Amino acid sequence: PSFLVGPSRDPPIFGDLLAHGARSAVELYQDRLSNYIKENIIDVQQDLDVNISIKLHELSLPAALDALDKKIGLPPSLTAKATEVRQNGGNKKIESAIQDVATLSNHCKDAIHAAAKILEMESQQDAVFQMTFANHPTIVRDPSNLANHALLQDTVKFQQAFMTASESDGQIRQSWGQWRPMIDLLAGSEADMEAAVPSSRSSGLASATVLPHARELRRLLEELDDLKSSRAEIVEQARHLAEIDDIRRRIELEASAMERWVEVKPAMFEDTIASELDKYEKYRDQLEEGATKQAVLLEKIEAANSRFIESRKRDPGVEEREKALATLYTGYSEYKKTLDDLSQGLEFYNKLSVVTTQLAEKCRVWAAERDAEVK
Repeated sequence: PSFLVGPSRDPPIFGDLLAHGARSAVELYQDRLSNYIKENIIDVQQDLDVNISIKLHELSLPAALDALDKKIGLPPSLTAKATEVRQNGGNKKIESAIQDVATLSNHCKDAIHAAAKILEMESQQDAVFQMTFANHPTIVRDPSNLANHALLQDTVKFQQAFMTASESDGQIRQSWGQWRPMIDLLAGSEADMEAAVPSSRSSGLASATVLPHARELRRLLEELDDLKSSRAEIVEQARHLAEIDDIRRRIELEASAMERWVEVKPAMFEDTIASELDKYEKYRDQLEEGATKQAVLLEKIEAANSRFIESRKRDPGVEEREKALATLYTGYSEYKKTLDDLSQGLEFYNKLSVVTTQLAEKCRVWAAERDAEVK
């Protein structure tokens, strides 16, 4: 799931709960930094990139230009994408990743189930204990709902995270199922792809009337690609800074000056945390500036595309070809998106597997201690 992708800081559900004020402040900063990078950097990039994909899909770009430039055969940009899919393993790569995700997912599910089962069985045993010694003056202990509160909270928290991830897994598989035939076509032979893309019935090249508008569109699309690449560099810079960002030393120095006089609490470091987060503002500002440029550029592309359409004589052959090319381009985008989503899923389940295994073991130890108290 996309909410776990960001700087290499574990989300709160993966962290250790420590009472020390300074350590809590460090964890608070890491949590806020992770959320900041996700919400203000990564999510912004993804939303802007999706807006580009949606708008270009609506305008049938760059398929319309490719169909104009190369009436027979496949455009080079598409063959390059097909080669990438083929060399990457096509649907077999996705199938393997889905299996890896499923294996880790089942491990997490079993660990969560084991923890819940242990807590349930202990609760049943404790109910008998509480009833048996209800009126005993000296044999008293906390009921399970109090004694296992922290463990139960963690179990519920991990269960909810697992259910959310499982729903996301299902959506990924469903989307992949819709595009699987197109991915197979991209990963197949070039001859099969050519057979699936109609050739234009018009054999002439673009006229002198059409060419100026086509060139204008290409220039604007190249400018859009440059803007997207620049945005990716900004995001990478922010993520790299977040990966090496370490506030511990500053917190420790400030805490050492405080703890001689007062109990150190996380709230005392709010100004420090805010100050440290300020250094990421420049990346957000750059993305906002890029978003404004993108909006203007997409408007120019839409207007240029309208002029391009009006400038040429369209026939059914051209439209059919554009539609087929656009579907193949979208198939490639869905292939890349599916692999990226599965990669995020593997990262999530790897982390969840560690903490749920630890949780199940904590529950076993706790239940054994409770059982020893009875005996």
